[in-house]
Amino acid sequence: MCGQYSLDQLSINVFGGDTPKQQTLCFLSAALHIISPAGAFLSAPYGEALFSLLSISGFYLYSSSILDDGANKRVSRDLKLLTAAVLISAATAVRSNGILGGILFAYDALLQLRQILSRGLSWEVVSRLAVIVLGGSLVALGMVVPQYIAFNAFCMTPNGPRPWCGWTIPSIYRFVQEQYWNVGFLRYWVVPNIPLFLLAMPMLALLLRSALWAWRLPLITKNAANAAPAKATGLLPRLAIIEALLALLAFTSYHVQIINRLSSGYPLWYWHLAAELVSDLGDSQPTNKSTSMPAVAIQAMMSYGLIQAVLFGSFLPPA
Repeated sequence: MCGQYSLDQLSINVFGGDTPKQQTLCFLSAALHIISPAGAFLSAPYGEALFSLLSISGFYLYSSSILDDGANKRVSRDLKLLTAAVLISAATAVRSNGILGGILFAYDALLQLRQILSRGLSWEVVSRLAVIVLGGSLVALGMVVPQYIAFNAFCMTPNGPRPWCGWTIPSIYRFVQEQYWNVGFLRYWVVPNIPLFLLAMPMLALLLRSALWAWRLPLITKNAANAAPAKATGLLPRLAIIEALLALLAFTSYHVQIINRLSSGYPLWYWHLAAELVSDLGDSQPTNKSTSMPAVAIQAMMSYGLIQAVLFGSFLPPA
């Protein structure tokens, strides 16, 4: 329930919650999180539920910092930004793909550097950049600290170090994934894995489609006369970069089927489906047909959730 609440509040920050249409979109987004393709993994003792909660809560506080920036509440803005960094860092410690959340801080840092180049140095810009860099560093700790603990445990022992300890950048994540799971660039691209690519393809397509939608939406809502008022739509292009990169990495370098689990911690595709369900928020057309894209996607997620439950009940963990 905490994850759904965080997603609802994040949705309100981004799209508003004043009109019935906005309220419906926010509610449907949270409801879709319940039936996401992560399915049984969100209720079983796996990391997906905690990762989703931490990730979406971090995005929520980040969006709140954007709103405070617009209201010129600098202290509150910076405190929320750093708290968001702590949550995203914790999400990274749970699942390493959480490090993609650091793109938010890299994006902001580039914006501040552009201001310095165009307007010159000022205390406001430099202090803001310092807070952003600190936030990005906190996110990085979610990756560095577990590596440091593993390095001390396996590389600083009298029994001799493990092979990965001598790498230029020692990484137990990379070693375990390559050694025991055969994970790496294009390593999963073999004929026996074609069914797994087919299993992952709908979510990969939805992630990319929602990323394109989110990248265009701020411009659409700004120019459309009848567009619902938005609040923190500046977050959308940044999340679009994260989701598109996640889909690309899953397709080329992960066990591709786990994208159905990892996607639960990223909000864009929930919003995209919800927007198409409640009507046209951009490039979609309202429809009540059961064969529409959002209806088919929801039916597929519910069916996949039932399959997962059966597999778990048979002690056969699904992908």
